[in-house]
Parts: sequence; structure tokens; C-alpha cells
Amino acid sequence: VLAGRDALVAESPGEFVAAALRLAEDEALARRIGAAGRALVERDFGIATQGERRERIWRAVLDTSR
Repeated sequence: VLAGRDALVAESPGEFVAAALRLAEDEALARRIGAAGRALVERDFGIATQGERRERIWRAVLDTSR
């Protein structure tokens, strides 16, 4: 996750509130961050990616058990 591109990052409750208000006030920013965050999640955690990762793990486990 890249702060400012995929998400707004906060180190404190006050920063979190400021980031939330910024998103509420800036529709273009909210759409851009939302789209980038969704793309990141789909790319890194989508069903196809997870399936490929699990297949690699199972192949590695099966290869070492022989």
C-alpha cells in the first residue's frame, strides 16, 4: 500500500479524522483513492491470485514429501 495513492494513512486518531474529512470533502480524491485501493486488493488478494499462491504452496509441499 502506497500512502496517498492506495490509501490515506494516519498515525493517530486525529490524523484519521483529518483523512476521513479530507475524503468526505474531496470527491475526486475519494474516487481516486477508492479505485486505486480496490485495484490493489483485486490484484494482490483476488481469487485468481490466491488460487495461484495456494497451488504453488501445495506443489512445493507435495514435491518435498516425495
